Amino acid sequence: MPKQEKIRLLIADDSFFMKKMLKEMVEQENNIEVVGMAKNGKEAVEMALSLKPDVITMDYNMPVLDGAKAIAEIMSKSKEKKPGIIMLSAYAAKDAQEAIGCLQAGAVELVAKPSGELSLDIDKIQTELIDKIYLAAKANVQVMGGVNKEKIRPCKTRGVIKKVVVIGSSTGGPPIVEYILSSLPSDIDATIFIAQHMPQYFIDKFAQRIDKLSPLKIKVAQNGDLVRAGTVYLTPAEKKIKLEGNIINIEKEEKKLSPQPSIDNLMTEAAKTYKEKVIGIVLTGMGEDGTVGLDKIKEKGGFTLVQEPKTAVIDSMPKSAIKAVHIDRIVDPLKIPEEILKLLL
Repeated sequence: MPKQEKIRLLIADDSFFMKKMLKEMVEQENNIEVVGMAKNGKEAVEMALSLKPDVITMDYNMPVLDGAKAIAEIMSKSKEKKPGIIMLSAYAAKDAQEAIGCLQAGAVELVAKPSGELSLDIDKIQTELIDKIYLAAKANVQVMGGVNKEKIRPCKTRGVIKKVVVIGSSTGGPPIVEYILSSLPSDIDATIFIAQHMPQYFIDKFAQRIDKLSPLKIKVAQNGDLVRAGTVYLTPAEKKIKLEGNIINIEKEEKKLSPQPSIDNLMTEAAKTYKEKVIGIVLTGMGEDGTVGLDKIKEKGGFTLVQEPKTAVIDSMPKSAIKAVHIDRIVDPLKIPEEILKLLL
């Protein structure tokens, strides 16, 4: 959306004070106009359908309908372009888990309230929230429709690492990551590394969520972890994974990169260590992160795969990679688990 066109924003929160503060904060940006404020999930659905906002900021904990149910209704009932929905979550374990679940229902981004449900210091997230409102306004909203309940086929693992799969993902990516990891068998002859653009608090909760949904072992990478087949390692935010043989070391980024964690850094390190064994995958997202990393993977003889841009919530990451790198395969995200398993034959 060109910056000169005003973004029409709907705010959904059961707190009058939160709605007022959010409105005052975002309207300091001339290109954002608050067109409505809903006090519960039911009102959010009604206003979304009648006002047709470009973006909705949605609290999870609301009466009548919670955020997840409101999103599901908005997604199913919106006949035209679906709004980009940003979940505003408190720093509480249950709220964070539920907010991440809302990404599966159709929300495109997460923002944490700085100090709980009633955050009088909400201005701390002003820059982050406004940036994500602009991003959500551009979103081609997709609904994955839940994790894959049926595994594609069993593997006969020998406990060896045949391949190292490196997935880079940003806005719109978490539901696809969930789908991929819920589709692969636990006895896969591969290890998987993931760089998902997300604040650290949500990365921890995301790992916990998908560990329950996937037959694979999912964890946030830690210093001294041994790289094993059938295990998935998420990169911590503001950190990078360094590999010494099959041992993981976690190091702080020397410079502040945005967004975090860096897909390029993870792919470059994997390519250096595992060379032709690496399968690099770039999913939906804003910007160019992953392009340099895929190029390094190709240099070392690895395989490169990119999500079909037409299926992406934000298509600039896959488009950047396709333009700059020799990509071996461009596929629908639902076909990615099948592609991974083919490469293990």
